[in-house]
Formats: sequence, structure tokens, C-alpha cells
Amino acid sequence: MRIAQTAAVLLSMGMGLAVTPSLSQQSLPRPMEQRAIGPTQNVLPGGAVDSHICAENREVALERALLRHQALIQMLVRTKGLPENRRLETDPSRFQQVVYHSLSARRESGLLLYAVDAEYLCAFLWTGDGNAVYARSRNGAEYLTVPAKQLAMAVVDSAATRSATVRKRVERLRNVSDVFAAPVATGAVSVSDAAGSLSRLLFPEPLWTALAGIKHLSIIPIGAISSMPLAILHPLGTSERVIDRFSINILLFASEVGRPVEIWQPNLKNALVMGNPTGSDVFWRETPIPAAEAEARYVAEKFAVIPLLGPEATTIAFIRRAATAELIYLAAHGVAGSGETDDPLRDSYLVMADNRMPGSTIRDFARSSERLAAKLVVLSACQTGIGRVTEGGVVGLARTFLDAGAANVVMTTWNVDDEATRELMSRFINNLDRNQPADALRLAQQHVMQTFPDPVYWSAFNVYGNRFAEP
Repeated sequence: MRIAQTAAVLLSMGMGLAVTPSLSQQSLPRPMEQRAIGPTQNVLPGGAVDSHICAENREVALERALLRHQALIQMLVRTKGLPENRRLETDPSRFQQVVYHSLSARRESGLLLYAVDAEYLCAFLWTGDGNAVYARSRNGAEYLTVPAKQLAMAVVDSAATRSATVRKRVERLRNVSDVFAAPVATGAVSVSDAAGSLSRLLFPEPLWTALAGIKHLSIIPIGAISSMPLAILHPLGTSERVIDRFSINILLFASEVGRPVEIWQPNLKNALVMGNPTGSDVFWRETPIPAAEAEARYVAEKFAVIPLLGPEATTIAFIRRAATAELIYLAAHGVAGSGETDDPLRDSYLVMADNRMPGSTIRDFARSSERLAAKLVVLSACQTGIGRVTEGGVVGLARTFLDAGAANVVMTTWNVDDEATRELMSRFINNLDRNQPADALRLAQQHVMQTFPDPVYWSAFNVYGNRFAEP
């Protein structure tokens, strides 16, 4: 197994939804005037309303939600060193014009934006056929935290029953990580029960009809939603899961909605493929991963390049070749949010042959004139999709690769099994010939489910970044 720090972010969320939604469903609202913020409302830097975001009126709620997302973007730029090339359209009417323009290039698609305040979590859904649905759920901060913790612990415990190595790692992490001090009983809730609870919270009933008509969903999350195994949730209130209904792209910033739409081209050039770095990390003492090396060889053969394996898979080699590669594929050990520093981009890293490669290395690309040309980055390693949780989302490797110029990033949210991952990634790479990344991943997961039906083996992977346009 590729083991790192386990399922941390799902346990540290502190925001959420209520089980019983309050419905406010309307069509696309009319253009609206800018509203002055009353003197009794608490305003954060950037003009965001700190409380009462999820108003009963949809137009008011959307305006406040957009202001809040903009303030969170500005906060992350200021405090986490992210690039300043982020601009979010905060006028609701103009934002929705951007949304519908974006959806027009992506057939049978929808966009789901979340926001949260002290009392509610609200969800705004738009679909390409003109639907605009608003739903809010009471007691958001109270209700999402416990189901998220339960799901994380259920996944960890499920994996631990299959491997003595995982059991030992879990016990070690319980001793060194404050995350596992959370008051949630181990084994108290199954994966299916926890997934059911989160499904009712993240996909409330007012959204079901509109969601039933789409094949692709882009999500603008808050907090740790971006690090959840969304594929195993039930979006329509039935036994069908997300993986049965549609593929998902996770947009780590609301401002990504307005980015230029690219058409997916499967013939990726100058692939950089690295696998099974043989360096040692003092803290984690990771062992070699033969399956990762075999995985990298397969991908390299597919794209007619020579892979960098074992001692050749170094940080220096990555820096030299990454900028021009349209595909970056790294099969290695990963560590997310180790907590060793105050910088989440230094805490999250890949273990390379010569040293750790932290997210701050990728951040340097974002700050330089030489940005990544990658249409797709795949980190086939443990927990590369998680990191430090903020209300504005998770700050970690996924966000830094996207900010450095990558269009789509495929990463994991917990420890992954070597054999199942090799099968899933091989199928995923083959699927890219006829499908863009989110669709290729969903098809690969459906294939692996036939051999490994437990979600532990296939649901850890998510696609981050905007959906490509249809050719």
C-alpha cells in the first residue's frame, strides 16, 4: 500500500448542513441592483458578509455567497502565498451569465456552488438546459462535521481490516495526529451509512430533479468537501451513487468558472512519467512500490516516452522537464498536511528519490513566467488530494498544480491499494483516448468495481480543475 497520513481533512471541517432542507427554488433571477450591507452585519475583508449568507431570498443569498467566496480567495492569496491572478465576478446577474456561457460548451452539464454561514449551508445549482435551483439547510456548522468524521473513520477502519500494515499505520497516526482525537467512535458507523448521511446533506431534495438530467457535474466546494469520496454518495435520494449517474470535476476556486474553455485533445505531448522513487523519508520510512513502477512503465509505453524510475525520479528531474510536459504522471508516496510547518504547501509533499518535493516547489512555477503546460497531472499516490482545510477549501498539492498552470489534476483522498490502483490507472489512461479526464476516471472506477467492489479500492480518486469543452 501507498501509505501516508490518513484521511485527515475529512475530520477537521467545522461546517455543514442540516438533514431537513428548507426549499427555495426559482428560475434564473432578473438582473439585480447592488445592495448596501446593513450596519448590523459583520463584514470580512473584501466585502463578504460573515453571517446570514444563506438568506431565504435566492438573489440575496447568491450575492452574499459570491462576496464570501471572493473574500476567501483574497484571504488565501494573502496568507497562503497563492498567485493573485484570481478575479471572481460577484454581481449575481453577470456571474450567472458566465455560468451559462460555460455550460453551453459542456453538454448535459451542471454547476453546483456551496456557501455556508453560522446557521445554514446553501447550494446553488445551474444546468445547461436553463435550470437554476437554490436549496438551504439549517444548522450547517453542526451537522456536517460528525458525518464527515464518521465517513473518514469508517474508510480507515474498513481498510485496516484488510491489511496489518494499514492497522499499524493507523495506530501510529492516532498517536501523533490531533485529528484522530475527535470524539467519534471507531467502527460505530459503516461506510455506507456515513455516505448516506453526507448524501442527504450535500444533495438535498430540491436538487434531485435537476441533477437527474445531467451527465457531468462541476462542484465549487467549501471546506473539506473537495476531499470527500464524492463518487460513493447518493445524489438523487435513491440507491444510485454519483458514480452511476455522472462524472465530477472539482473547482477549487469559484473564479475558475470564468476561465477560457479548452477543448480536450487526447494526444498529449512530452509526457513526464515518474515512478517508484527509491529515496527514503526519515519520518515515514516508506518502502519501494513495485506496483507503482509497473504502473509508470505502462503509462510511459502508452505515450511513447522513457519513464524516470527509482533513483532517476528526482525533484531536480521534475523541475527540468515539468514545464513543457502536457502530461505529468507521478506514481510515488505522498504525504498531505504533515503539520511540520505553518505552511500547508510545505507540509504536503511527494517523496522523490533525492528529497521531498513539497507543494511550495510547485508554487514556484505559479510565481514564475515559466508555467506548466500540462493538460493533465496525475498523482497516483496516497492523499495527494488533501491538505490544510480552510473555509475556502483545501490548500494542498491539487490547488498548487492548478495555480501553476495545469488544467486538470487527478489525486487521491486516502491511502490507496497498489493492485487496485494499478488496474484503475491503466484503465484510466486507456479511456483518455475517447474521454476527457473526469469521464475517463468514472469509467475506470466502474471497471475496477467489478473486481474490487469495496469503495476503499476505487473511490479515493477525484478530478480537480474545470471540465474541458466537448470537441
